[in-house]
Amino acid sequence: MLKPRIVIVDLDMTLADTLRCFYRVLGEALNIHGYRRPGWNEFVDLFCRDKLDSLMKPSDRRSVWMYFKLNYIPLPGESRLYKGAYAALRKMREWGARIIIATGRGTPRSIVEKELRELGVEGLVDATYTLHGIDETEIFGKQRIIGRILRDYGADPSEAVVIGDYWMDMLSSMRAGVLGIGVETGCKPRGLLRLAGAKIVVEGLWLAPYLFSA
Repeated sequence: MLKPRIVIVDLDMTLADTLRCFYRVLGEALNIHGYRRPGWNEFVDLFCRDKLDSLMKPSDRRSVWMYFKLNYIPLPGESRLYKGAYAALRKMREWGARIIIATGRGTPRSIVEKELRELGVEGLVDATYTLHGIDETEIFGKQRIIGRILRDYGADPSEAVVIGDYWMDMLSSMRAGVLGIGVETGCKPRGLLRLAGAKIVVEGLWLAPYLFSA
C-alpha cells in the first residue's frame, strides 16, 4: 500500500491503554443509573467480547453511554502510551503524513490535548478531534469526524487511513470510504473488526508504519 497523507488514529486502547479509566467511568455511569458496577474480571471479559450493553436495560443504554462519553477523563496513571506507539507516530511523520487523533470521547478537545502532552506525543500530532458537540448517528460513530478531517485537510478518502481498536472505528472508516486498519490492543476479535470493515488487522499501532510502501 502507498503511504497515506492523512493518518487518523484512535486514542483509547489504540494509542494509549486507558482501560482502567474506562472501568472507573463506566462504573460511575452504571451506579448513577441504578445498576451495579461489575467486578474487574467480569468487566474485562464483557469488554473483550463487546457485551457491556448486557449490564443495562436497552432503554437506558444511550443515557449510560452518553454520561460515559462526557466524563471519560483519565486520572493520573490511567492513560499509558503503548510501547512502540511513539516510534510509530514518529516514523509516519517522517514520511510526511499528518497525524490526527480522533477519539469517541465527548470531552472538549483541550482536555484530550492536555493528555497528549502528558503522554509526550503532542509534538507528533497535527490535530485532535473529539465528539464534543458532534451529533453522530451511533454513540461512538466517527463518520462525521472523519469527513470533517478530510475536508479540513483537503484530502481525498484514498489519501487517508483510520487506525483503531473498535469495530465502530472500522465501520465509520468504511462508510467514509477510508481504509480501516484494526489493532488488537482493544482485545476485540479479528473477525469482528474485519466484519465491520477493517481491511487489515495487526497486533498494535507499532506495526502500522510497516504496512506501507514508498
